[in-house]
Amino acid sequence: MASTTTPPATLFTGDLRHLFVFAHQDDDLPYAGLLQRAREHAQVAWVTNGDGLAPAAGMGLEEYAELRQGEAVAAMRMLGYDRGQLHFLGHSELFFYPLFIDLKQARDDDSVPGPVRDRAIGAARAIQAALRPLIEAADVVWTLAWQGGHPEHDLTHYFTIQTVREVEAATGRTIPVYELPAYELTVAVPLRFAPWHLGERHRISLTPAEMKRKEAAFTAYRSQAELTTLFRRLINLYGLISALRLRPFTFRSFARQEEFAPVPGNRDYTKSTHGLEWFDYMFEDYEGEYVSFSGSVARYVKLLQR
Repeated sequence: MASTTTPPATLFTGDLRHLFVFAHQDDDLPYAGLLQRAREHAQVAWVTNGDGLAPAAGMGLEEYAELRQGEAVAAMRMLGYDRGQLHFLGHSELFFYPLFIDLKQARDDDSVPGPVRDRAIGAARAIQAALRPLIEAADVVWTLAWQGGHPEHDLTHYFTIQTVREVEAATGRTIPVYELPAYELTVAVPLRFAPWHLGERHRISLTPAEMKRKEAAFTAYRSQAELTTLFRRLINLYGLISALRLRPFTFRSFARQEEFAPVPGNRDYTKSTHGLEWFDYMFEDYEGEYVSFSGSVARYVKLLQR
């Protein structure tokens, strides 16, 4: 297991242009410290419009998506961002989940029906086309880690990486890409890399002023208050359990630390990050049908690699 070190001294100095690519509005919250340090020359993009929870909230899809976008604008304003630095690609979560199930229902990778294949490839190409000018204008790119915790997180990572590689090939540039963890082992262990993570990784500690703004940003996502409260309680519970090892922590002390790592160039995106697929996308389903890695995301990746 690699050790965690401080980031390169030049990462947040000078005129380096940063691009952050997230899947959902609120994925930005765990990285409010990094966002603050990069904000002078940064752009932020969200791939989905966050409408996946609209039915549960009893709201229309467009109404709920507008609510989530407004919350993101408010949260980012608390971190010092202007509206012109924010980009909403607007792809519906309720487009992707039926697609995942349609992909899974194919007999094998070679028998995905043509209309399903066209939907999958069309969405990927549209997202990459929207990301490309943002990546072309960036010196450093940040995106969610490939961790087998959430299918839209992983696809956002893959779309971003593929677009970076295309821009590098077309321009001859090398663009550093960092990944931001959301899950350590499964969805129940959040915001760190797995113990078996190889390669260097970095950690920053937020200043009191940075932490104050991060906590303020949490209050902007009112529609997600129940989830963020659960998240706080979960972290505090882990802190109490860790006290048995004489290493107690609280949500606040945990949230003051933010980790990231360079994206490796030789990753196989068709293989489970856990080795056992049962641990991938735990509790992720659409209308009672499990969203599997091999049948959904890995199959999607294979379509795009052909």
